[in-house]
Amino acid sequence: MLEVAGHVYDASTANVAAAVTDVLAGVHVADAHVGAAIRPLAHEVVVALTSDPGDSARVAGDRPVRTVRV
Repeated sequence: MLEVAGHVYDASTANVAAAVTDVLAGVHVADAHVGAAIRPLAHEVVVALTSDPGDSARVAGDRPVRTVRV
């Protein structure tokens, strides 16, 4: 079953994205925001549709993420 989950983007999530850009040199701001949304998800596997699979995997932290280049 494919579950598509929404995520509320609040100040806390924005702060995580800012921290990601501080820690991971060269990561685009948009990718950092994707990572901030992925990190708290409880799903076993997260699929990220992205133009930059490398950055998407890096910003996910310890969350397993499957990236699909678009």
